[in-house]
Amino acid sequence: MSEAEALLLLFVSIGAALVPLITRRLKIPTAVMEIGFGLLLGVLASQIPREMVILDFLADLGFILLMFLAGLEIDFEKLRIMALRDILLAVCMYLVMIALSVSAASALGQPPFFSLVYFTTAIGLLFPVLREMGWTRLDLGQRYLIVGSIGEILSLGTFTVFAIYQRTGWSKLSFLHMGEILVFVILALVVHRFVKLAAWWFPGAARLFTQPDDAAERGIRGSLVFMFVFVALASFLNLEPIIGAFIGGAVFALVFKQREQMIDKIGGMAYGFFIPLFFIRVGLRFNLEELLAGDVLVTTGAAILIMLGVRLAGLVPMLFSSLSRTGLLGLPLATAFPLTLLIAVATYGMQEAILSRTQSSAVVLTAVITALVFPLLLRRLEARRMGQDGPEEEV
Repeated sequence: MSEAEALLLLFVSIGAALVPLITRRLKIPTAVMEIGFGLLLGVLASQIPREMVILDFLADLGFILLMFLAGLEIDFEKLRIMALRDILLAVCMYLVMIALSVSAASALGQPPFFSLVYFTTAIGLLFPVLREMGWTRLDLGQRYLIVGSIGEILSLGTFTVFAIYQRTGWSKLSFLHMGEILVFVILALVVHRFVKLAAWWFPGAARLFTQPDDAAERGIRGSLVFMFVFVALASFLNLEPIIGAFIGGAVFALVFKQREQMIDKIGGMAYGFFIPLFFIRVGLRFNLEELLAGDVLVTTGAAILIMLGVRLAGLVPMLFSSLSRTGLLGLPLATAFPLTLLIAVATYGMQEAILSRTQSSAVVLTAVITALVFPLLLRRLEARRMGQDGPEEEV
């Protein structure tokens, strides 16, 4: 390791430790401040090379862990509290959003991959926002999480399809890649079935994954092996490792219902060091001049307006659901701050030269602004609703 690498790693580690102390006081998402710290570090330490092997490795590992946790945190049991009709209407809502987003990107001369910015949904930031509002045990909060989870799964699936299209177009090679995805899904189902049977036949071994007081931390070791199995399978089939990590987390979530201890342990390690390095590196790869350039600001403003527009249009199918009218008003806001996945879109798009630097900068700025503004608007809307309707009962 060179002196420059050691110095940059030291600065980044200090930032990862100090940022949560600042965000707690300012009450803003930690990831937003971590990106901001990366931007600031890029200005103050402009002479230090920003592309370094060890930092890139740790940040990429943080990215993989982030996607694994995104899959791991999906609570498939919550689907049981929502009627099948409402689930199908939520899928229809996202199909409307996808169609409008692709049309908007085409009309603006943007690559189809950029349409992900308009409809992508994630619950990585939604869950802590709802928890702060005290909604996680309320029926409306649960419904928001379910709809958000459906959107996250569809967003990642579409992400994979668009990534393949940008590489090869609609050709024999692209359909070959689609076949590789199908093979991967089949392998994932086989692994899910095998692990589920193993957990049934050997409950003692299965409890190792959820045992809270294991000094050897065999559960964490096994979970990470599980994650890297799916990462390796995805790489072997020419898919993105982050897709493998997400599906691995989702399969783990399907098998192990009681996994809160595991999420806390892996999350403590990931969110405590590796994931902050990923967000700080995102900031390091951009600079303030790029983010505040006129064309970036125009693209960002248009992206935010289109994000809200496609979500409002997508509400039409949800008018026939059992969701209350006041609940429908908050749904576009609740699904409009997918910070982590937008950063993933910007990072992948820039790495693969799918998006221009201006477009990637606009996506990052869109992610930051929506993560700051929309949760605040959602809280304001809830405060107004509570004042009119009174508190809601817990489920």
